[in-house]
Amino acid sequence: MKLRTKLVIISSIILLFALLLTDFFVLDRYSDNAVKEATSAGCNDSLRVKYEFESFFSGFSGNNEKQMIAYHFKYNQELYTVCYKNGEEYYNNTVFSLEELESGKWHDSFELPYKKLDYKDKRLLVFKFDSFGSSFFNIVDITDTYEKIFSLAVTMAFVSLAVTVISVILISLIIQKTLSPLKLLSEGTKSIAGGDYSKRVAVKSSNEIGSLANDFNSMAEAIEKHSRELSESEKRTALLMANLTHELKTPLTAISGYAQSLRALKLSDSDKDEALAYIDGESKRLDRLSKKMIRLLEIDRNTDIAFEEIAVDRLFDEVIRTCSSFAETKSVELVKGKCDGVIFGDFDLLCTVFINLTDNAIKASENGSSVELFAENNGLFVRDHGMGIPEDEISRITEPFYMVDKSRSRKNGGSGLGLALVKVILKHHGFTLRIESQPNIGSTFGVITETE
Repeated sequence: MKLRTKLVIISSIILLFALLLTDFFVLDRYSDNAVKEATSAGCNDSLRVKYEFESFFSGFSGNNEKQMIAYHFKYNQELYTVCYKNGEEYYNNTVFSLEELESGKWHDSFELPYKKLDYKDKRLLVFKFDSFGSSFFNIVDITDTYEKIFSLAVTMAFVSLAVTVISVILISLIIQKTLSPLKLLSEGTKSIAGGDYSKRVAVKSSNEIGSLANDFNSMAEAIEKHSRELSESEKRTALLMANLTHELKTPLTAISGYAQSLRALKLSDSDKDEALAYIDGESKRLDRLSKKMIRLLEIDRNTDIAFEEIAVDRLFDEVIRTCSSFAETKSVELVKGKCDGVIFGDFDLLCTVFINLTDNAIKASENGSSVELFAENNGLFVRDHGMGIPEDEISRITEPFYMVDKSRSRKNGGSGLGLALVKVILKHHGFTLRIESQPNIGSTFGVITETE
């Protein structure tokens, strides 16, 4: 059974029970008051009959008492008054005998004692009083009172039924409208289960269901984001592996060729040294390439970065210390410019970023030139005065394995993964890489830490 049906049934039962309970109390109170009013009116009528009889009979002194009593009641058209004296019937225009009138339970809650008497479909009250040695019974018909009570009960039953039907319809519509977001949530859940992570639920409500819908949308957004990141990571991994395979093909072929030559041919010592040097150089390059590849994949998959406050001066000192040996081989001077302030991030990862940028700057620089590291308000920068980058290639240099000058890069031990690694690290820090370059003048690589 659906939740909507259950709620409608439960609400209808509660409403019907409340209406019936209300009807019962209202009807009980009304019937009690109505019967009391009818009894009071009957008692007053019986007192009237008594007082009229006593007024009439007080001046009577004859012997024909029975005839006078009968005459009085007939004259006044008291058709429902019965008179007995010493067991003898003086006047009785009804179908009831003395035994029927006297038997039963009498009540004394009013001025005259009375009892209830049912005859066929009639509801009667019998009031009793004594006067001048005679016993009188005055019968009052209150059937009309009970008919009014029954009519009211029927009316209330129909009204309650109509109210219940109308209420059930309204409750059903209200519940349907209230629960409609749950249907949307169910459809959204099915869509997400089917792989459609873009599904959102448009629910404009401030109640609990609206909060649930907002939580669902947040969950769906998180799932979509995570799925998109996984998909992008898989694509990047596949691309990296494809590019790596391509990059490995040439050096492995060359290494294999040199190895076969060393094994099959009689080479001079100089040729052997050249072959071994090439094999050694390419092996080291492949080792660096594989390590950078592994590092790139690790960082791309792990988004948990421990942020800490890092002094820019300390960061640049570590970068210069690491790159100074390579810079000396090319007679390139590493210059530390303005480096006030701090930056928030992972120290080791940011060292990797600036070591890669500085290493690239040294490779691009001519012997005897300089590479500058400095800080400005919106970021940290590495500037060289080397060969520069053509404008149409700036947008591609962060792609894995992309090299502006492949022969020169490989000669300097490059793999084409450095800037790709930099881009991934900066992405997880929320930073951006800005590149400004002019051919034959130099390049400036900026790590932008604030929104410009």
